[in-house]
Amino acid sequence: MNFFALLSLFSSIVVFSLGGFIFLRNTQRTLNRIFMLLCLSLALWSFTEFAYRQTDSLDIAYFWLRVNAFVYLVPPLSLHFMLVFTEESKQFGSRLAYLFMYAPAVMFIVLSLTTDTMGGAPAKEYWGWTYTMPEQPLLYNISQFWSYGLGILALYLCLLCFLREKDNKKKQQAKFIFIGFLVVTAIAIITEWLLPLLQITVPESTTISFTFACLCAGYAIGKYELFALPSATVAEGIISTMPDSLILVGPDDRITMANNATLRMLGWNEDELIGRNVDNIISGDDQDIGTREGEKSGGSNDKSIVGTETTYVTSSGRHIPVFQSRALMKDRDGKLQGTIYIGRDITELKAAEDEKKRMEEQLLITGRLAAVGELSAGVAHELNNPLAAIQAYAQFLASNEELDEDIKCDVDTIYKEAKRATRITSSLLSFARRNQAEKHLCSINEILEKSLELHKYRMNINGIEVWTELDVNIPTTMADPHQMQQVFVNLIVNAEQAMTEAYGRGKLHIKTQTIKGEIQVTFTDNGPGISEEYLKCIFDPFFTTKDVGKGTGLGLSICYGIIDGHGGRIYARSKPGTGATFVVEIPVVSEGREDAAIVDQPDIAVKTVSPRCALD
Repeated sequence: MNFFALLSLFSSIVVFSLGGFIFLRNTQRTLNRIFMLLCLSLALWSFTEFAYRQTDSLDIAYFWLRVNAFVYLVPPLSLHFMLVFTEESKQFGSRLAYLFMYAPAVMFIVLSLTTDTMGGAPAKEYWGWTYTMPEQPLLYNISQFWSYGLGILALYLCLLCFLREKDNKKKQQAKFIFIGFLVVTAIAIITEWLLPLLQITVPESTTISFTFACLCAGYAIGKYELFALPSATVAEGIISTMPDSLILVGPDDRITMANNATLRMLGWNEDELIGRNVDNIISGDDQDIGTREGEKSGGSNDKSIVGTETTYVTSSGRHIPVFQSRALMKDRDGKLQGTIYIGRDITELKAAEDEKKRMEEQLLITGRLAAVGELSAGVAHELNNPLAAIQAYAQFLASNEELDEDIKCDVDTIYKEAKRATRITSSLLSFARRNQAEKHLCSINEILEKSLELHKYRMNINGIEVWTELDVNIPTTMADPHQMQQVFVNLIVNAEQAMTEAYGRGKLHIKTQTIKGEIQVTFTDNGPGISEEYLKCIFDPFFTTKDVGKGTGLGLSICYGIIDGHGGRIYARSKPGTGATFVVEIPVVSEGREDAAIVDQPDIAVKTVSPRCALD
């Protein structure tokens, strides 16, 4: 066994061991797999070279030279490895590119195993058996040009990566791999092309040079963690893909970096956002700003993370509620380097909390209505009998012609007050009564127009300007037209009385629309508005701000019961001095789906609370 055969065996063992070592470090990574396949093909090449060099038999040498055909896998695997390493493989949108890389290799392997077109008979040299040129070298020359072409392309990609790469670790990796592949290419050109042209015969050294290239890659693996993601790359990937907003601010309060979530949330381009003052983006209160200043001056632990609720301002000026975590970045000397802001959009959370609060208030009102309704029914029945007797005796006394006129006036007053008390008890009974609604398909727009027609004359003489915005595409729904008209009349009269009492005139805007399967009717006036204190109580039974004797405080409570009975809701929005908006929402229920609606509900009309009035 000669020295050159042992050298080939040594190369086979080295590259096989190195390929297995790299693969086992991370079996899931594509680059590790490609590197292992490359090492396996090089190990097979070196072993077949060892086998035919050390044998004394021509037949055995011929056999191993044919097996050596698998050397054609090395060039495409080398290029594939370089494409993955330089991340140029991302540019290939189709697998056809890899087909063109590996298809010629398969063809050359098949031709080498089955024909003599790729090589001649073995020849004996001082280093052992070696291959010779075929009689017709056309295909052989094509395979050589193809092999060297792929090798030079791989070398070019590595050089390009070295020149372009900004990360120091990746740059060092590219440098060592480039040196290894450059040695392979140089030795192959010298031993396979130049020396034969000069009639100089030397042992094939390509396998040794490839071993050197693999050792260069191994050095890069050990020293620069070639097959592990650099920490900078990991951090950049996490920041760019994280769902929460991340803003990095310098000591001068200028934004120096923002991730993709921030740009999407705020609607800015990166170039527009970088360099802006953070106070233009984060709209905190004075106390929050003071806290930040205190932290910068050393008032809190440098490693502490401060969580607070604030708002971010978008490029369009919209305010977004955000839960923000804030932390300072300082160097070893305690000098401030910047501040990190991580914010999570809590718009949906806020909406859910508001909806939960609204539902709790609605349940509370419903419970109070039920309790007060039972009490009202009992009280009304007990009062009706004595009131009826008082009215009857008052009428009887008033019919006596001999009665003094002054006394008649007093008796008439007794009758009128008893009658007014009777109307109050009637309202109590109506409030407490639960009747089954007579629902059928009806148009909410038509009910509104009829309600407005009833009060058209009164609105005109009181100087109320009515502006309607009725959506003609609103679908019909199952509802009780009389009860819905009762609700609309109540809200219209409330708005009219509030505006005329405050200003002697006013404007009322009525709008209908369909939102998420519900019909929404809004009544907006420019009256005195409702204070926050009263806004919480307007649907409570017997709550009213009218003078004594002018109302019972049941109007809006009855409206609430009617709308609740239709499976909808009624609520108000207002601030003092800015008018008030009452919103009625009822679900769209088609004919035959009456069971989807709630049918038990109160039956009668009108009354309000707050600085507004109501109809008795």
